[in-house]
Amino acid sequence: FKNTDKLYAHIAKIAKDDIINHFDNSMGPDGKWAPLKPLTIAKKKSSKILVHTGNLKKSIRARAGKISAIIEAHWSKVDKWNFVNYGWLQQNGFRVIKRDKKKKTGWKYEQVPARQFMWLSDESKEKMKQYLTDSYLGER
Repeated sequence: FKNTDKLYAHIAKIAKDDIINHFDNSMGPDGKWAPLKPLTIAKKKSSKILVHTGNLKKSIRARAGKISAIIEAHWSKVDKWNFVNYGWLQQNGFRVIKRDKKKKTGWKYEQVPARQFMWLSDESKEKMKQYLTDSYLGER
């Protein structure tokens, strides 16, 4: 390969576009994301999953160099004032501890389901494979 910067930049773009598509289609590697609970929809005034302010989606960055293509989404600076540091929680799911209102003492745990967005579809993997093959054979 003569120009690996261009090669990895293209691979990173394919990956980033695929991940953005997961937000647009509310899709994880195993199918549609779990729907939001009615209380969550009421609080955020939307049923759109993982998109409230749009900062998580905007935080997805693609970087490339001579030897790598990197896609990142957590602890990313969105703009001058906002950092997104919750991508890992959304990707993997987490538990919230809340005071149990029915019992005057005690706590309850609520599981927030994983909504995986950092994954590559088979279609994107195939695009990458084809691009690498074409580049190796000198067709790009």
